[in-house]
Amino acid sequence: MASHIIFITTVLCLIALSISVTAIPHIHRVPIDNECLKCICEGVGFCNPKMACQGKVCGMFGLTREYWIDAGRPITSGTKTGDKDAYEKCAQNPYCAKQSVINYMKKFYEDCNGDGIVDCYDYGAIHMLGGYRCKGRLTEDFKERFLACYSKS
Repeated sequence: MASHIIFITTVLCLIALSISVTAIPHIHRVPIDNECLKCICEGVGFCNPKMACQGKVCGMFGLTREYWIDAGRPITSGTKTGDKDAYEKCAQNPYCAKQSVINYMKKFYEDCNGDGIVDCYDYGAIHMLGGYRCKGRLTEDFKERFLACYSKS
């Protein structure tokens, strides 16, 4: 019995050692800043703080209700999380909408283009394609507007 315990302990230690030795590339994460938020906003094409809701998207960042929920349901001053219009009020408020994007990026950050850095390009892809789906193909409209802004910053 004791030899089985020693054997299992040895195997578990070897597994733990092999996992720790396996090279996991370090991903450098650049915090999302106002320039990046501006480029995401430009890329979406709705970069108007007074942008009304259109279909399933609202506000200058084109936020969906699901995106806002994933971002932690930030709210504007004077609004309660449970209010029926909390999402719309947030999406149409520049500060709250920006906070939604920042929260979403903190939750779903990922190196989408495989360059070892999570930067504004990755944040743009995450914003448009969704958390954990950012390696997909961006629409040409977004890509053109976003890259025009991003290359200037």
